[in-house]
Amino acid sequence: MKEDWSEIVFCLSKFKRKDLKELEYQREIERCLTLLGWKEYNGTLKSQVTIPIGNGNSIRPDIVLYKENVAILPIEIKKANIGCGSKQSSQLFSYMRQLNLNFGLYIGENIQLFYDTPNDFEEAICVFKVEFLEDDEKGLELCNLLSYDNCSKEKLEGFTKDCYEKIIETKNLKQRLNDFLFSANQKNNIKDLIKTKFLEEGFKEENIEKELENISFNIYRKQEEIRIELPKISQNRQCNSKRNNSKHLFNGQYHCMGRYALEAIRDIVRNNPKITFSELEKFIPEELQNRTNGIIERLEDVKARKFGSKDTGKRYFMEEDEIIHLFDGTQVVVYNQWVSYGNFQIFKKAIEKYCNIEEK
Repeated sequence: MKEDWSEIVFCLSKFKRKDLKELEYQREIERCLTLLGWKEYNGTLKSQVTIPIGNGNSIRPDIVLYKENVAILPIEIKKANIGCGSKQSSQLFSYMRQLNLNFGLYIGENIQLFYDTPNDFEEAICVFKVEFLEDDEKGLELCNLLSYDNCSKEKLEGFTKDCYEKIIETKNLKQRLNDFLFSANQKNNIKDLIKTKFLEEGFKEENIEKELENISFNIYRKQEEIRIELPKISQNRQCNSKRNNSKHLFNGQYHCMGRYALEAIRDIVRNNPKITFSELEKFIPEELQNRTNGIIERLEDVKARKFGSKDTGKRYFMEEDEIIHLFDGTQVVVYNQWVSYGNFQIFKKAIEKYCNIEEK
């Protein structure tokens, strides 16, 4: 595997130094995959596969790897000098959903494996990243994982899930340490640990406490604190926001971020009965509307894009009484998965001239 990884690094890293077309990069990636045992002639490596998604629409992944005529890994490719942002990764996520896979591979300026936790309504996240460096041990690990003889859907699922769980465990540990060491009770927490230690060694509690009174603690970070908030999924139809439970006043009622957005859009349409969808979009800040999932979308577009996906309707208010009807017959749905409080503040500020806003 070491020689295979060295060859892959040699072949692909040179594309970073040249502004070559994406198609040329893909051809070289396909050649590298043949080193690992995937072949076009036997149908285990297919490029530009057309996948129907209903209503006459289709998507075309750059590469899909197959085992026993079953798709096991979609691969999205971008130019070697392009980083993986939300725009680049969103295509990969759509391939994963349509192929009913929880994992996918992105190759651009580096190689990234993504994992999508089933039924959590969150976007997939990168769980394993490899740089084009010969001495990157992760490269050898990736080659072993992706070698044709060793690779399977089950192994890819297990590997990416394990990586994801390690990430979550690390975040949980950081959060727990932060709460334990940097809260108002930090000194008492540390003293309790020390007291427990010496009680187990047989010292009397009153003597330990007396000595601890003569000791002060100074705890600091070696680098700037990064506070990590883990997603908390809410299945409550009244509030689909997963990370922030702040309430915002609209027309006499408090709403979470997602339902606040729905009520605000409803109010704009109510006050502008002849408004078109294009005009309605102008109320939304451009940086929010031009995302993978816009704040408002035509119902027909959402159904076409999410056809056959496990999260159909989960990202938008799709109940009959939640769909907004414009005068020309257009049906509008509003995004409900407000994870970023910062994005909500942008939205809120943009429409505050039309609404009375109070925060609880």
